[in-house]
Amino acid sequence: TDSGLEFLYLEDIEIKSLSRYNGPSSGGTPVFIRGSNFVNTTNLSCRFGKFNVRGRYLTKEAVVCISPPLLRSEHYLNTEAKVDVPLFLSNNGFDYTYGAIYRFASASPSGHYQPGTEAESTLLICPRGSYCTDQLAKNFTLCGPGTYQPL
Repeated sequence: TDSGLEFLYLEDIEIKSLSRYNGPSSGGTPVFIRGSNFVNTTNLSCRFGKFNVRGRYLTKEAVVCISPPLLRSEHYLNTEAKVDVPLFLSNNGFDYTYGAIYRFASASPSGHYQPGTEAESTLLICPRGSYCTDQLAKNFTLCGPGTYQPL
């Protein structure tokens, strides 16, 4: 320009899909976002509801964001609580593009697991002779030989 200022014009972000559409209210879930026109910049960010987190550039068509923890004031103490928030992505930290609804859900209670895809919410008890490794377990682990005494 005549003033000596330079401008960078970017194509609008297009979001095509997410690797998952839900995760625990404790946060920490990687969400891979596929689309187009992503830019490798330090301002790349995701917004889960009203919470911004840093986005990590992978390619022009892929970004990963780690879901933030949902604050206690925003979810119920009931273990069945689910909170839906809009997920947005931005190349510059100001102009956000809507991606999808992301669901925060309470983690599985101890001794339980939730198999299947993120769309399923079946809660199962770990069977005898097995254990569930953590509150985000998708499957159970069999006890080692000699460590389980049947009733």
